[in-house]
Amino acid sequence: MPFTINIHRLAIIALLTVNAIILNAGSPVSDAEYQKLKKAALNRPRTVMMNNDACDSRGTNLTADIFLSRRTSFTPGIVNTLIYCVGQGGFQQVVDLPHGETSPYLETVDVFQWLIDFARANGQEVFCSFRMNDVHDWRHTEEHPQISRWKQEHRDCLFGKTAEDKETLYGFWTAMDFERDEVRNQYLDIVNDVLQKYDVDGLDFDFSRYLPIFKRVSMGTVADDHLRGLLTSMFRKIRKAADAKGKERGRAILISVVLPDSIDYCRDLGADIETWMKEG
Repeated sequence: MPFTINIHRLAIIALLTVNAIILNAGSPVSDAEYQKLKKAALNRPRTVMMNNDACDSRGTNLTADIFLSRRTSFTPGIVNTLIYCVGQGGFQQVVDLPHGETSPYLETVDVFQWLIDFARANGQEVFCSFRMNDVHDWRHTEEHPQISRWKQEHRDCLFGKTAEDKETLYGFWTAMDFERDEVRNQYLDIVNDVLQKYDVDGLDFDFSRYLPIFKRVSMGTVADDHLRGLLTSMFRKIRKAADAKGKERGRAILISVVLPDSIDYCRDLGADIETWMKEG
């Protein structure tokens, strides 16, 4: 399955291109120039794209050298694109973002900026990866809290109230329901935070961590046009924000997604991947 997902990721990046990647550009460009950047992106060779799930950010007294030595320093000449996960557990971040919650042991360092600096020095692309849903916090109790502050304050946006009192047939109670405006808006805020703070070449949206994204679907139904439309609308806004920032910088920002390699299955989950690819 990981091999299938990685191959699928490459296909989606080629088809969901938001704009091109020219590593040393830096000036605003016109719409016409931007179209040329798009075309260049479609033809850019990428042999290896490595997704780093961010566990290398753990630990106290972390330095750039220690961080990079764990999973990154070997990559020049092998890996074209470094994809780094910045979000875990539902808006808990490994980086400091205005709308996020930084892990306590990372409040004084910025591991993602270390990664970007390394990539720039070695001619590599950097994608910022977001988990679309994350339920590693399902063991949360009031005595041993694990869920984020946002989830604590928006319990009605989750699939359930506790592990024993969940309202779904399938899945974990701490999953976020993307039918709720609050969830989609918070996600958009986080994405915009990243676009404003970091000089990224792409945004990656990883559905594979936990496939259910709509509570209704987790209750045993399949997504309808309304649910698919909500998610498509959210991704349109993400593309618009990425385009605006890319044009401003004169360097493109791509969008990639990690989804099952079945169009019908994606539609049933709520991801209208055909529409996303057609709209580019």
